Amino acid sequence: MAITKMLLNKYSSVDKFFVFFSKLLFFITVFITSCTFHSSLKQEFLFSNNYAVLKLFLSFLIPAVSTAFCFYATKNFNFIGKATSVTMILFIFLNEFDFSFFKNTNKSNLYHLACGILTFFTIFFVSCALFYRSKNKHIKYFGFNNFYNEFFKIYLFLFIYLFFTAFLLHRQVSNLRVVNLIPFNGEIKDAINVIFEKDGNWIIKTIRTIGNIFFFTTMPLLLSRFINKNKIFLITIIPILTSFLAELIQGLTKIGDADIDDIILNTLGTIFGVLIYKYIIKKLLLEEQKCLEL
Repeated sequence: MAITKMLLNKYSSVDKFFVFFSKLLFFITVFITSCTFHSSLKQEFLFSNNYAVLKLFLSFLIPAVSTAFCFYATKNFNFIGKATSVTMILFIFLNEFDFSFFKNTNKSNLYHLACGILTFFTIFFVSCALFYRSKNKHIKYFGFNNFYNEFFKIYLFLFIYLFFTAFLLHRQVSNLRVVNLIPFNGEIKDAINVIFEKDGNWIIKTIRTIGNIFFFTTMPLLLSRFINKNKIFLITIIPILTSFLAELIQGLTKIGDADIDDIILNTLGTIFGVLIYKYIIKKLLLEEQKCLEL
């Protein structure tokens, strides 16, 4: 009896260490792949603008693996949601303030902001996949609803910060008013041309185009947490109107280029986001609610 009790205590200690290690690993890897991927930081690999393709790949792979590891250790999303929220706040903090150890005087560019966003949404979509894969009637609570709420409540601040960064801080007032009203003759045409030209900045241009889609894909998911009535209609129309308003302001104020292709890409991203919410996220939220009612 004493031997059995000793073995149980031993395995309990191992499990606790495994859970602690998984949480520590998750937080460290998420921090590294999001907050510290800045071109203005003083290091050769993690903190430079070099190795762009590799860093883009790592900002997806590392958080994906650490999220899965943490989930299977803890059997819920409680820590993942809290740690991701904290890292988002640190991400905004490090992007906004100048520290002599972390940053030079130059602002980090949009490529590194994109790496951070990719990291956070890798965690989000991997968590959705893990929840769908691990649905079990014997486990009544995974904490997915809380994770979803925590993620998008903090992402609201990040979204606002990125919106103003992308449309104001990284743009300059021009002497010329550049307006493109011909579909597929602006951003989309440039994106297609990038495929066939040898340009050293191809990855930046590609990310900019993908960002026009993906940034607005997240907007319906964000709005779904704050809208209850006429949800599908509103989470569709609000991002499209926001895109139109942003292009209109750019055209009137000469901050950047007013391009109908941007509205097309933003609308495409919005449709993706609505479809993801309607056919995936909404079902997952209902699934956990059903588990709680069993």
